[in-house]
Amino acid sequence: NHEFLLCVFRALLAVRPDALLALVGSGGEGEGRIRQEAERPEWDGSIRLLGGRDDVAALVQGMDVFVFPSRFEGFGIAMLEAQAAGLPVVASDRVPGDGAVVPGHVNFMSLKKSPAAWARKIAELADGWQRTDASAFIREAGLDIVRNAEKLQELYLSRGGEA
Repeated sequence: NHEFLLCVFRALLAVRPDALLALVGSGGEGEGRIRQEAERPEWDGSIRLLGGRDDVAALVQGMDVFVFPSRFEGFGIAMLEAQAAGLPVVASDRVPGDGAVVPGHVNFMSLKKSPAAWARKIAELADGWQRTDASAFIREAGLDIVRNAEKLQELYLSRGGEA
C-alpha cells in the first residue's frame, strides 16, 4: 500500500519537515511506479529507496517509527521485527493482531482514517518513544528465532537425521 504510505508521508512532512521515509525491500507490484514517484523533485530527497537488504536489523536501529499500512497481510513478520528492535508500530487494522506481541508497541489504525490522522500518530510516537528490550515478549510468544531453530533441529534429529 505504498500509495497510501506516500500520502501519509506527505502529511507527516507538513508537521515534521525533517522527516525521512526509508523504503526497504525490492520487487513487488508497482515498484517502478513508486520509484518514479519517490524520485520526484518535490520530495527534496526525503524518501530513501534502500532496495533489498540483508542488514535490515541494523537499519531499523536508525528508525523512529515503523509504518505498516498493508491492505492485507498473512502474519506481519516485518511488524514483529520492528517490535523486536523496540520500535513503535503504526499498522493498518488489516494486519493480523497475532503479530502484535509486545504490549504498547503496535497501534492499529483503519485505512479509512485520513493520512493526516496517521501522520499525527506517527509524529506523536516519534516524539515520545523510549526503546525498551522486547526480547522477553518475543520469546514468550514463541517467536524467538534461536528457540525456533533449536526446535526445528530437534524435530529433524527425532526423525532420524544427523547434526
